[in-house]
Amino acid sequence: MLVALILTSLILGSVPFGLIISLRKGIDPRLTGSGNIGATNVARSVGKWEGLVTLLLDLSKGLLPTYIALKTTNNETFSLISGLLAILGHCFSPFLNFKGGKGVATSLGVILGVKPELAILALIVFAIVFYIKRIVSLSSITATVVTTIFGLFILEHTKSKLIMAIIATIVVLKHKDNIERLIRGTEPTLKL
Repeated sequence: MLVALILTSLILGSVPFGLIISLRKGIDPRLTGSGNIGATNVARSVGKWEGLVTLLLDLSKGLLPTYIALKTTNNETFSLISGLLAILGHCFSPFLNFKGGKGVATSLGVILGVKPELAILALIVFAIVFYIKRIVSLSSITATVVTTIFGLFILEHTKSKLIMAIIATIVVLKHKDNIERLIRGTEPTLKL
């Protein structure tokens, strides 16, 4: 059962929903905008509706395996491991030559499955930063860091805290190019 959960998490996380949705519209998001398959670039390159669907599907990739693992095992750490595998699948998809998205929506799904209050905090922080700056990457990075800091106090087990820190590290590192553009002041804003 545990092996099945692990494999399901990894495989589900690896499905590039943003690419699939975009290709149905005849657009390859890897060749437009930031070149990313995540919701923000899909929204910019294909359309807001497609971006929203990508966001919800990528969030579900993290939420479903994490929630199922938590309900099946009642083990916070194992559920976070399932979520981490989904994030790794998303960020380094074997279907995309081990490339992929930045893991923000999938990570939010994982947090929602384990500690919904942390997911609410992440959304609030994201919304505040986005309202002020209108920059998705800055909002995502800030929400990730703040949520992780709070998670270190809220999560019950040391291993869970370590996994949370690993997830945050992956998300921040996947934003390396965005961070460079933020430093240069060239990171694009997103108009709603």
